[in-house]
This record gives sequence, structure tokens and C-alpha cells, in this order.
Amino acid sequence: MRVLITGGGGFLGSLVTEQVARRGHDAVVLDRFCFLNPDTFSGLLSRSRGSVLPVRGDIRRLQAVPEATREVDRVIHLVLPGPEDLEALGEETLRDLCVEATRELAAAASRAGARRFVLVTDTPGSVDPVVDALHREAETAVLSFADTGMMPVIIRSGPLFGVSHRMRFDLPMHRLARQSLEENTPVKTLLRAILEAGGMPIGHVAAHVTDAALDETEEAGTGVSSANGAGDADTKTLYPPKPSEADIRVTLESLVEGLRTGRWNPDATAHHNRRVWERLRAVAAQDGGEPIAPRFIPLARPCVGAEEEQAVVEAIRSGWMTSGPHVPAFERLFSETVGARGAVALVSCTAAIHACLVHAGVKAGDMVATPPITWASTGNTLWQMGVKPWFVDIEPDTLNLNPDLLEEALRAGVRAVIPVHMAGHPCRMEEIRALANRHGVPVIEDAAHALGASYHGDPIGTRGSYVCFSFYAIKNITTMEGGMITTDRPEIAAELKHIAANGMSATAWDRYGRSAVPGPAVVTGPGFKYAMGNVSAAMGICQLRKLERFQRRRREVAARYLEKLADVEEIVLPSEKTYARSAWHLFIIRLRLDRLTVDRDQFCADLRHENIGTGIHFYGMHLHPWFREQFGDWTDRLPEATAASREVISLPLWPGITDEQVDAVAAAIRKVVTARHKKRD
Repeated sequence: MRVLITGGGGFLGSLVTEQVARRGHDAVVLDRFCFLNPDTFSGLLSRSRGSVLPVRGDIRRLQAVPEATREVDRVIHLVLPGPEDLEALGEETLRDLCVEATRELAAAASRAGARRFVLVTDTPGSVDPVVDALHREAETAVLSFADTGMMPVIIRSGPLFGVSHRMRFDLPMHRLARQSLEENTPVKTLLRAILEAGGMPIGHVAAHVTDAALDETEEAGTGVSSANGAGDADTKTLYPPKPSEADIRVTLESLVEGLRTGRWNPDATAHHNRRVWERLRAVAAQDGGEPIAPRFIPLARPCVGAEEEQAVVEAIRSGWMTSGPHVPAFERLFSETVGARGAVALVSCTAAIHACLVHAGVKAGDMVATPPITWASTGNTLWQMGVKPWFVDIEPDTLNLNPDLLEEALRAGVRAVIPVHMAGHPCRMEEIRALANRHGVPVIEDAAHALGASYHGDPIGTRGSYVCFSFYAIKNITTMEGGMITTDRPEIAAELKHIAANGMSATAWDRYGRSAVPGPAVVTGPGFKYAMGNVSAAMGICQLRKLERFQRRRREVAARYLEKLADVEEIVLPSEKTYARSAWHLFIIRLRLDRLTVDRDQFCADLRHENIGTGIHFYGMHLHPWFREQFGDWTDRLPEATAASREVISLPLWPGITDEQVDAVAAAIRKVVTARHKKRD
């Protein structure tokens, strides 16, 4: 039988592992702490008929150790921290360990075909109330798998004490034993105190846990009973039989004798979970340490509330889910917000850029100037149109198109310029527009990141014939998917509306609404099915009303990052130019790779192990294999974009991120930098 024992190198687990192996079964030990002592299982195999397979891993990252649950018949789950772990880790990390990791392990065991899952917890009321509640939640999580073909068994034990392969001296019974020894308290008095506290000999509990796991009968509980002689058959919650006073005395005498003779160093770090946790916190999680963040902090999350939910439901119930009254209302509100003279709502920013290129007369065989640091949809759109990009290198600090390098592209005959307001920081638009106007070339601004930004005091979207915004799920506001074109020329807005509505003179709302005028809608020119739907616009209206609050929080988060990371020499922080007010859609740092022993991708992997999500904005279009095949090799002509593509990392940023999460991200950056810092000669 193959038995997975989580925590199998610990105080209770090492004895359970030994018994499982001695009975001729294969014990798979998933543990972290047992690897602090290489002799944990010394001599065990020579005395056993079974085998022991140690798997170094974290119960919270089962996907990293698939061999742990492969083909297991039984699971004995012992990773349930106590009050001493609560003090060291905090409630959030403990919940992850006790509840979430237990649920994921039970699910993995069920998928693997395990027939029994034994969870060992503390007796209710015997530990800290917070820990007690977490243990009960873990029990509930395991019992929920009763109908999957895997039998859940809960064993509740009292306070443990005794001698094991991995000793712990942070346990209440052991602290009491040390104190009694120092005070020359008679063993008889100590025995009475342990009896009153309900102390359980470690070997006694290990034997009964093993019995419950290996029992071949349909009823778990053979040899395992409650204090009154029976378990709870309905919930499969069991208690080890009450040990005899003689058993307790023998176990206590063995413990006291070991302390008196110096068999262990009770103050050693390995015997105290809290100290072990503290040591692991200083070690990079990638190297086996404890993550900085107790739970994963994503790069971004949408900020959607009850108002959006209600607006969406009402729009659906109205029957107008595609075109409808919310679309023109959203367009008007958006125009007012950015100070534009016209706005057209579309299904995405990609659609917006395409529609603008078509309206501007760009056609197959033409060239368009764009920075390579941009989203892939720009390259795909150009290729689909039969248009080639002329890549203009970027400014190293803003990552925006460098106007000083634009003249060459204009002289080469590009038919449009697409500057990108990268991360929400405005480009040097006066210079870009002046150069483009001199050559009679339209400018199509990619403002996907820039809602809420301003240039020389004017909101992005106030000026310009074509300004394209994005409302993707994690943008500054969202409509789930969506985009908007703003313009300072109303006639362009009217023409773009036709392009976005299949080139037709009227939308479905115009044709079939209450105020519809009879007569056919006619096609006045080429077009696409790009118009935004009524449901999305309803959400957008709610989001737009929150924009000011969202932007205020984004600026607070950016300021906090700048403060917390100001003295980290291995990274370059973003900044705002005097002419700009950034929308802070992204907070992008650049690594100084000459000061680190790893590349950017490994640095991101290290952060992921610290429970920090990151992004790469962007990997230069000229470096993607397919784009290189289609557009040629521009690497040598784009030194700044090429370098940035290998150095940039976007840190978590959204209006709902907490200060504690921001601080955790900053701490993780520092931790990884410390671990991967290149020593100078």
C-alpha cells in the first residue's frame, strides 16, 4: 500500500512514518522541516519491510510535487499548525496551511484514487480559539469529500508529549517538563499535571493514527475510539483510546531521562517551529524558504461592486443587450470626462485602433510608425491589413516612443504614427504631433493605459483626431471587454460610428427602439461589427463614476512603492516627467541585471514563489518569433527596446490593493534582490 504522510518528518509524523514502513507499506513523506535534520530517518529502512520516499515540498504548492499524490492508497495529513505557529506566521498564513491546503490535498488525493484520508486535529477547546476554529474548518473541508469514493477520517488528539525522531520543545507538555526539571519538581507531580491536562503519549497516538489509516475494513475506526469507547459514525470523527496511567508514566520518564542526560539540545532552532519559521522567512522561497506574502498577490484585479452588478442585470432584463440607450449615454459621459468633442464606444481598444487606421486611409502596402514596446494586437492588426510597422525606439525612462527618432520613419513614408502612452505616462505629444503634421501624417494615440492621465494639464483624450482607450478587465475602468475612441473633431466621431456599425447609417437601437423612424438602414461605407453592447456600456457608466477614486488610489500605491523601494540599487523605478501626470495603470521597474546573478524571468519566478504576481509590459514586438518572420529583424536598430524587453517587470497595482500587500511586494523585492545580488569584487 502506498501511503502519503504530510508532515511525516515531524514530531508525530516521523513515528507514523516508521510504523507504516515497518508494517510493510511504502511511505511517501511530504515535509519541509524534516529536511533540517538529515538523520531524521536514519536506520529506519534497515528495520522496515516497506520503503520511505522523502519528498521535499510545501503542502501549499502541491502542483510542484506531483509525485507526492501519485497512485496513493491512503493519506495521513498531519500538517495542522498549533498556537506557536500562529504566533510566528499570523492567522492568514495559518488559514492557508490549515484550510486551503488541506482542501486542495483532499481534492488531489481523491483524483488520485485514494481510498482513505485521515486528518489529525486537536481536541476542540484544547488550543487557541483561532487555531481551534481553523482545525474545525479543515475537518469540514475533508468531510466534504465523503461522496467521492474516498473515506474521510478525523482523529482528534489531546496535547502530545514524549520522544520522537524529531523532537519539539515548543509544545506545552515539553515546556512544562523542562520547567519542572529546572525546578527539581518530582516526576510524580509532573505526571499529575500531564494527566490533568489530558496529555497523550506520542507513540500511543502514532499507533492509532496508523491503525485508522491502514485498516482494510469499510468502517474506519478499528482500534480507534472516542474517550467513551466509540467514535461518531456519522461524521467519522474519532478519538484515540484514553492511555493508561502506566503508559503516560513510561513516556514521561523517557522524556525526562533524555533531558537530564543531554540527549537533545532543547534550545536548538530545529526543535522550535517558531524559530524554524523565522529562519525560513529569511530564505528565498525559491530555495525552500517561507514566502513573504501569506497569500498570492495578483498583478491586478477588476474593481467591480454591487452597482455594476445591478446595472448589468437591469440592462439584460431590458432586452437591449447589444445596442441600446446605455451606449450613447456612456459615450457622452466619457466625452465630458476627458474633454473630447466626440466619442465612439467599441468592443476593444484593438478594434478602436483598427477603425482609426481604416478611417485614416491606411491600406495594404503602407507603413505605420509604432514603438515596439506595445501589445501584440497592434502587430496583428497591421499584419491583417497588409501593413508593415516601422519601429521607432523608445525613451529608456518612460518606455514611450522617442520623438527624436521619429523623423526617419516619417521621411521613409509612413502613413500613420501610433504612439503608446506606456503604463499611463503620456508621450511627448507636442513634438510628435508637430513632426507628423509637417509630413501630413495622422497620429493615432494608443491610450489603452492612459485614462486619467494628463499632458500639460489637459486630460489624454482632450486633443487629437484619434485617441484609443481600453476597458479590458484590469484597465483603469472596465466594461469586461471594451474600448473607446475620442476625437476633437465631431465629424470624425460620426464617421467612426458608421465604421463600427458595419458601415450602416443606423444601429439596432436606432432602427427598432421606441423612437425609431421607419425605413431601411443603408450601408454608407466599409465597416466592421465593432460597436459596444448595451450591457458593457451600463457597466462602463458605473465604472466611470468611480474613476476619480480609482485614480487617487493608484497614485497612493505608486507613491508607496516609490518610497518603499527608493534605496534598492538593483532596480530602476519609474517617474513622472514635469509635463505629465501619469494614470499609473502599471508600476514598471527595470532590473539592473549587471548587479544580479539571475535574469528577469528567473527574478519573476523568484517573486512568484514569494506569492507575488508580476507582469512583463512588454516584450518587444520585434523579438517575437512570428513578428520577426513577418517584419524582419530590427534588433540592432532598437537597442533601448531590446534592453527594456529583458529588464522590465510590472508590480501588482490596482485600486483595491491594500497597503499591507504593497509592503509585502516591496519586502519580496528586497528579499529576492538580497538572495540574487551579485557580489562585487
